[in-house]
Amino acid sequence: MTYVEPTLTILMDSLCFSHDFHGTHFIIWQMKEFEVDESWTQFLKISYQSLPIPYNGDKGSSLQYPCPLSFFPLCLSENGDTLILAWEEGNSAILYNLRDNRGEEIRISNLVRWFCAKNYVESLVSTS
Repeated sequence: MTYVEPTLTILMDSLCFSHDFHGTHFIIWQMKEFEVDESWTQFLKISYQSLPIPYNGDKGSSLQYPCPLSFFPLCLSENGDTLILAWEEGNSAILYNLRDNRGEEIRISNLVRWFCAKNYVESLVSTS
Protein backbone atom coordinates (compact mmCIF):
# COMPACT_ATOMS: atom_id res chain seq x y z
CA MET A 1 0.00 0.00 0.00
CA THR A 2 1.23 3.50 -0.85
CA TYR A 3 0.88 5.88 2.08
CA VAL A 4 1.77 9.15 0.34
CA GLU A 5 0.77 10.08 -3.18
CA PRO A 6 3.80 10.73 -5.42
CA THR A 7 4.27 14.41 -6.27
CA LEU A 8 6.42 16.70 -8.38
CA THR A 9 7.50 20.04 -6.98
CA ILE A 10 10.24 22.66 -7.22
CA LEU A 11 12.63 23.05 -4.28
CA MET A 12 15.62 25.40 -4.41
CA ASP A 13 15.23 25.79 -8.22
CA SER A 14 15.38 22.03 -8.77
CA LEU A 15 12.71 19.64 -9.96
CA CYS A 16 11.89 17.18 -7.16
CA PHE A 17 9.89 13.96 -7.03
CA SER A 18 8.60 12.66 -3.70
CA HIS A 19 6.99 9.35 -2.80
CA ASP A 20 6.33 6.80 -0.09
CA PHE A 21 8.94 4.08 0.48
CA HIS A 22 7.57 0.81 1.92
CA GLY A 23 5.29 2.67 4.37
CA THR A 24 8.28 3.64 6.50
CA HIS A 25 9.87 6.65 4.79
CA PHE A 26 9.06 9.68 2.66
CA ILE A 27 11.72 10.11 -0.04
CA ILE A 28 12.51 13.17 -2.13
CA TRP A 29 14.59 12.84 -5.30
CA GLN A 30 16.16 15.93 -6.87
CA MET A 31 17.08 16.47 -10.51
CA LYS A 32 20.41 18.32 -10.38
CA GLU A 33 20.59 19.02 -14.12
CA PHE A 34 17.38 19.54 -16.09
CA GLU A 35 16.67 16.91 -18.78
CA VAL A 36 19.58 14.71 -17.63
CA ASP A 37 18.15 11.45 -16.30
CA GLU A 38 21.43 10.51 -14.63
CA SER A 39 21.33 13.68 -12.51
CA TRP A 40 18.48 12.38 -10.30
CA THR A 41 19.81 11.92 -6.76
CA GLN A 42 18.14 11.01 -3.50
CA PHE A 43 17.87 14.32 -1.69
CA LEU A 44 16.03 13.34 1.51
CA LYS A 45 14.85 10.16 3.19
CA ILE A 46 12.52 11.06 6.06
CA SER A 47 11.38 8.40 8.51
CA TYR A 48 7.66 8.64 9.30
CA GLN A 49 8.65 8.07 12.93
CA SER A 50 10.31 11.50 12.92
CA LEU A 51 7.09 13.23 11.81
CA PRO A 52 4.24 14.25 14.15
CA ILE A 53 1.76 11.81 12.57
CA PRO A 54 0.17 8.65 14.02
CA TYR A 55 2.68 5.89 13.36
CA ASN A 56 2.82 2.26 14.43
CA GLY A 57 6.31 2.42 15.92
CA ASP A 58 6.06 -1.03 17.56
CA LYS A 59 6.03 -2.81 14.24
CA GLY A 60 8.21 -0.17 12.58
CA SER A 61 6.61 -0.85 9.25
CA SER A 62 3.33 0.95 8.79
CA LEU A 63 1.43 4.14 9.41
CA GLN A 64 -1.83 4.08 11.35
CA TYR A 65 -3.78 5.39 8.36
CA PRO A 66 -6.25 3.31 6.35
CA CYS A 67 -5.82 5.56 3.30
CA PRO A 68 -2.99 7.59 1.73
CA LEU A 69 -1.70 10.64 3.55
CA SER A 70 -1.91 13.98 1.86
CA PHE A 71 1.30 15.83 2.43
CA PHE A 72 3.88 17.16 0.07
CA PRO A 73 6.96 19.42 0.10
CA LEU A 74 6.18 23.13 -0.19
CA CYS A 75 9.43 24.95 0.45
CA LEU A 76 13.04 24.48 1.50
CA SER A 77 14.75 27.25 3.46
CA GLU A 78 17.57 29.18 1.78
CA ASN A 79 20.21 27.57 3.97
CA GLY A 80 18.66 24.15 3.24
CA ASP A 81 18.12 23.11 6.86
CA THR A 82 14.31 23.35 7.09
CA LEU A 83 11.68 21.78 4.85
CA ILE A 84 8.02 22.79 5.00
CA LEU A 85 5.59 19.97 4.27
CA ALA A 86 1.90 20.69 3.69
CA TRP A 87 -0.33 18.23 5.56
CA GLU A 88 -3.95 18.17 4.43
CA GLU A 89 -5.38 15.80 7.07
CA GLY A 90 -4.03 17.78 9.97
CA ASN A 91 -4.99 21.11 8.37
CA SER A 92 -1.48 22.08 9.32
CA ALA A 93 2.08 22.21 8.10
CA ILE A 94 5.10 20.29 9.25
CA LEU A 95 8.43 22.04 9.75
CA TYR A 96 11.09 19.39 9.27
CA ASN A 97 14.55 20.20 10.59
CA LEU A 98 17.12 18.39 8.43
CA ARG A 99 19.92 18.85 10.99
CA ASP A 100 18.21 16.91 13.79
CA ASN A 101 15.78 14.91 11.61
CA ARG A 102 12.67 16.04 13.48
CA GLY A 103 9.32 17.31 12.34
CA GLU A 104 7.11 19.72 14.23
CA GLU A 105 3.44 20.28 13.45
CA ILE A 106 2.39 23.90 13.00
CA ARG A 107 -1.35 24.43 13.40
CA ILE A 108 -3.08 26.86 11.09
CA SER A 109 -6.23 28.63 12.29
CA ASN A 110 -7.81 28.99 8.84
CA LEU A 111 -8.63 26.15 6.46
CA VAL A 112 -5.91 26.00 3.84
CA ARG A 113 -6.40 24.14 0.58
CA TRP A 114 -2.77 23.09 0.15
CA PHE A 115 -3.39 21.14 -3.00
CA CYS A 116 -4.87 24.18 -4.71
CA ALA A 117 -1.64 26.12 -4.15
CA LYS A 118 0.71 26.32 -7.12
CA ASN A 119 4.34 27.34 -7.34
CA TYR A 120 5.27 29.98 -9.85
CA VAL A 121 8.26 28.96 -11.91
CA GLU A 122 9.48 31.17 -14.73
CA SER A 123 10.24 28.20 -16.96
CA LEU A 124 11.33 24.60 -16.83
CA VAL A 125 12.32 24.76 -20.48
CA SER A 126 15.89 25.65 -21.35
CA THR A 127 16.09 28.63 -23.71
CA SER A 128 19.58 27.76 -24.92
